[in-house]
Amino acid sequence: MLEIILQHWNPLSKILIILIILITILGVVLSKSLKSYILDNWNYFKNKPYIIPFSGFINKNPNMTEMESTIHNFVNILWLTVKKILLLIMKPFYPFFNLIVKIIDHIKGILDNFRVQFKIMRNFLLKMIENIYKRLHDSVTAITYFFLKLREGLKKQIGLFKMLSWTVAHSYYFMYSLVKGPIGTFGKFGEKWGLAASVFTLGAPGAGTWYSSVCFDPTTKIVLKRGVIELQAVHIGDILLNNSIVLSVLTFNIETSIVPMFNYKNIIVSGDHVVIENNTPIRIKQSAYSKPILYNKNEVVCLVTNTGLIHIDNIIFHDYLDTHNVPINHQIHSIVENHLNNTPFALSETIRDNDLLWGFSKDTIIEYKNSFMSLKDIKIGDVCLGSRVTGIINISKNSITHYEYRCNNGLKIYVSGNQLVLEKGTWLRISQSKYSKKIDTLNSDYISFVTDTHLVDINNTLFRDFIETNNIEVITKINQIVDENI
Repeated sequence: MLEIILQHWNPLSKILIILIILITILGVVLSKSLKSYILDNWNYFKNKPYIIPFSGFINKNPNMTEMESTIHNFVNILWLTVKKILLLIMKPFYPFFNLIVKIIDHIKGILDNFRVQFKIMRNFLLKMIENIYKRLHDSVTAITYFFLKLREGLKKQIGLFKMLSWTVAHSYYFMYSLVKGPIGTFGKFGEKWGLAASVFTLGAPGAGTWYSSVCFDPTTKIVLKRGVIELQAVHIGDILLNNSIVLSVLTFNIETSIVPMFNYKNIIVSGDHVVIENNTPIRIKQSAYSKPILYNKNEVVCLVTNTGLIHIDNIIFHDYLDTHNVPINHQIHSIVENHLNNTPFALSETIRDNDLLWGFSKDTIIEYKNSFMSLKDIKIGDVCLGSRVTGIINISKNSITHYEYRCNNGLKIYVSGNQLVLEKGTWLRISQSKYSKKIDTLNSDYISFVTDTHLVDINNTLFRDFIETNNIEVITKINQIVDENI
């Protein structure tokens, strides 16, 4: 047999080679088909033990190498195994979780029921509030309409009051004009009647305001060293043509007052102002050159100078104070103090400052409308300092004796020595107060005010305004003293 094989070796070799080639081709074809089959059923084969070592070579991840793909597949198989184990472990807890879910669903149902009920209540309350709002709106509308009607009524009353006031004023002018005529005695009676009528119409403050305004039209021209300007543009420190230095500029609002104004040689000035006529000081209203006029402006202006004189168009007027005589001014201060304190008149022997003016440092800070402001920022018409401001007086610091004063709230302010302050129910001068301390100098100028109540409230402390009082008897007494000594 062996001999036969050896004799036919060559043909057998060929057959063997051909057989190997066929087997190889068949293996390649089968392997591709097998690989395709495995890939088509990869989810089934990927966790087979005989596939796991070759998984990376069979189904390679494009972003990994064959070995990394094999490891990745092995890790996934392990995770699936662990997951199944965990699911098996957690299975006993499923009933508990389902119970919790059912409880939550039950609570949710209860809350939904509450929400439905609350929605009904909410809609009810909304409707009720809407009705209340409509009623309030209707009420406010009615109240607004009422106040509008009331305002219109007040406007008419104010118009009537103004007409009555002008009637009284013209009555005064009419009666006063009789003084210029043949019936002088009756004219004097007419002046008193006009004053009484003003008291009847405006009360005592009306008469007081009438007699306390010693001023000019703000547009009156005056000659200064720096040129010709209007009185309302004069500043403290300005020098007049006669070398008089302006110590104070006073501006008053007379919108609600009756101030007899006259045309004196083409100068508009109040009747109580003093003028030098034929070397004799007289009141404007007593001059033959004076003509009463209807004054429609709301403001008047005056000055205080170091000489007590104001030169306008070669006419010499006294300044606002009428007299700079210190003893007379001390006497006037005592009269005012005794009137305010309701004590018999007797010239106080208390040491006084010789200042002719009084007020507060312009830099004094006060509370105003939930904020703070300086006194120098206050304007006429502002409602502050506890009252409505009707006049502003700017004063040179060089005409003031300076004091530091401790107010009722403990704060300190700088104020002049002759300023009136209320302490324990008594009106006295700052220089007489135990809470004041005299100081040598102060950088800021001073300011004072006229208010509709003649009171100034600073730091819970009451001061008098610049006018101090509008009592007709006091003003008449003061005018008599001044007239006897000018």
